[in-house]
Amino acid sequence: MKFTYLNNIHKINKDEFLKLSENQKLEIKSDILSGSVYIVKNAVQREKIRCITSKIIDKNDLTISDPPMLERIKNIHYTSEPKGGSYDALDQSWYFFPWNNDKTGLTKMVQYDSIL
Repeated sequence: MKFTYLNNIHKINKDEFLKLSENQKLEIKSDILSGSVYIVKNAVQREKIRCITSKIIDKNDLTISDPPMLERIKNIHYTSEPKGGSYDALDQSWYFFPWNNDKTGLTKMVQYDSIL
């Protein structure tokens, strides 16, 4: 796969997204692989997001480190900080893996089968 840069940003409503034909889905997949981003609006109810967020923020048993991403790794909370290289970022990331016990319900909610 050839690396590409961001080309376009498309916004689509959840209801429209769920009604896409197979051809439209393949078109979107091709667009994404070519550098486009699709934002699915209203995919998750606001209250559900708040509930999950509060559980994540209150959760202190996530590993805080920079381990290699290997199968069976524990869920991770990672904070990146600028290191003076050619690319700097300051952000926080949470990684949840389906093989771990998920008390937030996030992993199950974002599985492909649960969306369709």
